[in-house]
Amino acid sequence: MMFIDYSTVYIRVPDILPLPSNVPNSEVVNKVLGARPLDRLPYGLVPSKKQKLNPPMLHYGWPVRIDFLMEYAQQHGLEVIHPDDFADDPDVFEDEADRLEYEAERGDSIDMLATMQTALEHIAGRHGLQFPGGALQVISSVLKAYEDMMIVSLYTNFTLYNVPPEDVIETLGLALGVDERPKWYLDVARWHWEE
Repeated sequence: MMFIDYSTVYIRVPDILPLPSNVPNSEVVNKVLGARPLDRLPYGLVPSKKQKLNPPMLHYGWPVRIDFLMEYAQQHGLEVIHPDDFADDPDVFEDEADRLEYEAERGDSIDMLATMQTALEHIAGRHGLQFPGGALQVISSVLKAYEDMMIVSLYTNFTLYNVPPEDVIETLGLALGVDERPKWYLDVARWHWEE
């Protein structure tokens, strides 16, 4: 643990997180990429109006294999297809045959993130689980150890006012085949302090 001075308040934060004054360099980035998830959320990472900077975003949840969610989606007909923004544009294709040829060559492009999110929501729904709006998400982690996985985020350190009940969390974990308690994972985009 390290301490950060916010003029009048000292807060304890894990030493994997770069100090707010550090400009991310390769050493800092490698340290963050190699970090482990946190078992507990340190108080210093709970956003507060008293802090001059917003802490990094952390997601409370579990790692789930990408292939697990994609196979579930395929088995239940939940794949989300990327819309083709210009397939219906008459200026792009010479004629209808040209458009049909393009579609045959291209095939369906699956939106993996939307498909995994749909699969997750389907799993929760099949078990009668309800989550606060926007709470249940599939997100990427910045941590190297989870390259072939996504994080099932139940809530974040910014949404502690919107936490699902413990029995709902436990039931979803069992439905996902997870046998460990959720942990705190750094967000792929917001892993640093911000003003």
